[in-house]
Amino acid sequence: MAKTDPAAEPLRTGPPRGAVVWALLSGPLLATVLLLLPFGLLTLALALADPRLAIFRSVPAGVFFSPWIALAALISVANLRLVVLEAQDPGSDGLLHVSTDRFSGDPSGAETVNGTPGRWFAEEVCAFIARQEGTAVTIGEPIGEDYGWGFWIGPRNRAPIWIAFSYVGPLEEGSPVEETVLSVNLEAPLLPWKRLAYKPDRALRNRLQKHLKAFCMANGISFTEESQA
Repeated sequence: MAKTDPAAEPLRTGPPRGAVVWALLSGPLLATVLLLLPFGLLTLALALADPRLAIFRSVPAGVFFSPWIALAALISVANLRLVVLEAQDPGSDGLLHVSTDRFSGDPSGAETVNGTPGRWFAEEVCAFIARQEGTAVTIGEPIGEDYGWGFWIGPRNRAPIWIAFSYVGPLEEGSPVEETVLSVNLEAPLLPWKRLAYKPDRALRNRLQKHLKAFCMANGISFTEESQA
């Protein structure tokens, strides 16, 4: 099994400049889309329908400007905090490229949009992790996605982690050996006020990555590792 060399990976020296710039700009842009743009489109539609219904001049600009500033600041600060958290992460959301015929014949592809199986694989990994972690974590039921399957896992009072089983397909046409890409992903909340309180559980993420490799080795499943950029 090929393994990545941690020494070969570049050291993180701080948040990427482009990510910082985007975090700062995201607030004004998204606040405009959420507040000012809908109002502008509504005003235009009313004016086109009946000029007497145009209400732009009757509404003081300050009514929308103050909440726009507040929302823009909230989004920018939340996204900037997320960028800093990601830059401070000494680990990575690595990938495992797994090849096995252990789950050949899994009919769960009929439950997903693109016909991608993976429920059997996800269920066995769920059971394996439950034995390793005990009651320390809460494990969700496998969910079918367009790329395969996945499930949420994490302490009840922390943001959960998503384990994805991305189905690639048979290594060769007609072969029972199928390839699946496994990943353990820290998923930040979408809402900005939740991002301000977000605490990524990197220790659990690292343990789960080890559990996936331990599961493969315990069941004679071959895999290779890839560092996810």
